Amino acid sequence: MAVISKILQKKQCDSVFHKQVRRCDILKRITVLKDMIAGLCVASVLCTSGMTCTAAKKPDKTEVYISASGNDSNNGDKSNPFKTPERARDYLRELKKSGQLGRDGAVVYFREGDYRVTESFELTKEDSGTKEAPTCYRAYPNENVRLLGGEKVDENLFSPVTDPEAIKRIGNDTAAKNILVAKLSDMGIDEIPPIVLTGAYSYMIEEYLEFNGYPSEKPAQGIEVFLNGKSCTNARYPNEGELYTANIKEEGSDGGVEWYDDPSKYSLSTFVPPEERKPELMKLPTFTMNDSSHLEKWKDAKGALVYGKFMYLWADQTIALKEVNTANKTMTLAWPSLYKVGSEKPFYVFNLLEELDVPGEYYIDRDEKLIYIYPPEHTGKLDIVLSLLTDPIISMKDCEYVTIKNMDIGMTRGSAVNVSGGTHNLIDGCEIYYTGARAVMITDGTYNGMINSHVHDVEGGV
Repeated sequence: MAVISKILQKKQCDSVFHKQVRRCDILKRITVLKDMIAGLCVASVLCTSGMTCTAAKKPDKTEVYISASGNDSNNGDKSNPFKTPERARDYLRELKKSGQLGRDGAVVYFREGDYRVTESFELTKEDSGTKEAPTCYRAYPNENVRLLGGEKVDENLFSPVTDPEAIKRIGNDTAAKNILVAKLSDMGIDEIPPIVLTGAYSYMIEEYLEFNGYPSEKPAQGIEVFLNGKSCTNARYPNEGELYTANIKEEGSDGGVEWYDDPSKYSLSTFVPPEERKPELMKLPTFTMNDSSHLEKWKDAKGALVYGKFMYLWADQTIALKEVNTANKTMTLAWPSLYKVGSEKPFYVFNLLEELDVPGEYYIDRDEKLIYIYPPEHTGKLDIVLSLLTDPIISMKDCEYVTIKNMDIGMTRGSAVNVSGGTHNLIDGCEIYYTGARAVMITDGTYNGMINSHVHDVEGGV
């Protein structure tokens, strides 16, 4: 009986063991089926949303396409490109989350054309590539791509000048027949940013600026005008070169030294204590010049400015023109120069409609919200761009292994590219121009850089 009992116990154990094995096998099969179903669901979502379905096999490299005439509801392939860089970036994020990004990384091709950037194109850590699978945003081979921080303006918004008062102010029949004018409001520009006073010493004493209605701190670069890819000049005299101060009737108060807080450092009897600093009591510079032939034109000019090196050649400054005296052939500045005014010092007058007289110049009437341009000889369609964006065109923060390649970036009031943090990010083969701030800023991070690129006509370099 004992033997029979052992045999029965063994059979029961074997039965339990086999049941457990079968149960484990069933659970494994269920898990595999779940994974297959999940994969099919991802593929279904991608396909039904209009995106390229790649569930069957991962591509070696993901290619996405953008076109200025594209549509962000497209699937981003070569025949159906997206319209904006943001949509392409977001699409790569979706592929990365679903595990469908190419094994060798991704490239976003910009097809030929102009891309207006109204807000910074932002790339962050989640847009990073890897050493083995980098990410590249680039122009399609042999095509010209421009990322602009400015507004492309329809030339049909401009028309010849017909206002008698404006024609009188222009005072040049040839110029008046060629100058075009448009309303800034027709371009969607309702607020005109303040003009920037050029010169390293223009914003040194805020009391003068505030008293005369100018910002006390240097603002972002003002609107600039570009015609057929070239920067225009704010109407000025002389058109080239400079005028020179001659007989100094009043050198003006010494704004740079007389207002220092510690007179003992300079042993100046003319020191003005803080409680007596009243801009309206400061003596204003008045002087004649080597060429007074245009003084009559400036008598009623609105918003005219004078850029000069009024005492030292390293101390450049822009000061508003207060008045001219045609009888005495003198001009008076609206506030003192930082170091008074000396004789035979270079300057020129700008920002006045009265001097809009050669092709490639422009003038913005801030009171009437009008913009005047003197276009070059019109041999075809006129390409007009107004710089508006103050933020960087491209902002890369904490990215890794991202390259910006073979694109023109510029015509903006701010920077072209800012790279902050991250590693192995590269600007390669780009032309960067006409920036109102430093062209490229690369801060923090490691192995970030710029190669094979051309930087020109910028407020600051790299």
